[in-house]
Amino acid sequence: DSVDLAKVFGSEGLKREHVGVIDALRTTISKGKNGGAKTEGKVLADGCAASKGRSLVGLVSNAFSEVNDRVAAVKMARHMYLKKMRGGQDVWIYSPPVDYSELLYDEYKGLDKVGLATWASRDEETYSDADKKAIADATQLAMRWSMKCIAALG
Repeated sequence: DSVDLAKVFGSEGLKREHVGVIDALRTTISKGKNGGAKTEGKVLADGCAASKGRSLVGLVSNAFSEVNDRVAAVKMARHMYLKKMRGGQDVWIYSPPVDYSELLYDEYKGLDKVGLATWASRDEETYSDADKKAIADATQLAMRWSMKCIAALG
């Protein structure tokens, strides 16, 4: 109930000033796992099944009406990271579980509650912390080389 993802996901994109909400989401999931010896997927499936749009994780109003949609939205948010802030530029990285081979919303189609909990329990991410840092640093390196090219051409 204390995690309001609507603050992060705005109509104009992700909002850096509310990045702590995603950290709070990860903490809430972790506490749920440890509190009842549950898997991440079970915590998400149970919480989103009990949700009526804004409870548990503060999903945006009734935009996600089905439990599977709510679980997928929260699962996506759980794997989002703000890795670099520089002026008006934010580098957000989505690092889905390595087991996901399709678009997020195609992954869970047709799953029942047990299958959904199993699907959402996968948490080994595609990118390591070093990979995420390298991706974020690459944006700055690309900007530097672009500026060098502009200077050389000017």
